[in-house]
This record gives sequence, C-alpha cells and structure tokens, in this order.
Amino acid sequence: LAVLANALDPALIVLGGGLGSEPEFRARVQAACRSLLAYPSSPELEVVGSRLAPDGGVVGAAVCAAEARR
Repeated sequence: LAVLANALDPALIVLGGGLGSEPEFRARVQAACRSLLAYPSSPELEVVGSRLAPDGGVVGAAVCAAEARR
C-alpha cells in the first residue's frame, strides 16, 4: 500500500472486508504506510474501513452480475 500511496498520492485508503472493519488492524496499516511515505502530505494519509464491511465482496459481485446482464 505504501508503494501505491507514493505513486498515486491518495488522501485516503479504504480497506474492505473483515480486516477493514477492525480498527486495530487499520491503525497498524496506517502507521506502517505513513512511515514509508517518501513525501508525507498534510493532512496525513488516512486508512478507513469500507462502509460495506464484510459484505463488500458480495455486493461487488452482485453489481458486476447486474451490469453484465445489461
């Protein structure tokens, strides 16, 4: 993630699935990413969980299936 953040300079990283809904995991990922940024920005890079939490994969598959039927 830090390599992508260095290349793309996002303001936010969204983690999906069960791990994305775990605050302790997100905090560790955020700390690791921030420590590896070549050019830290202000405001600092934020890592958040998906609003869909563990249901993200199922919702994504349903959206893909619905779009394929068009």
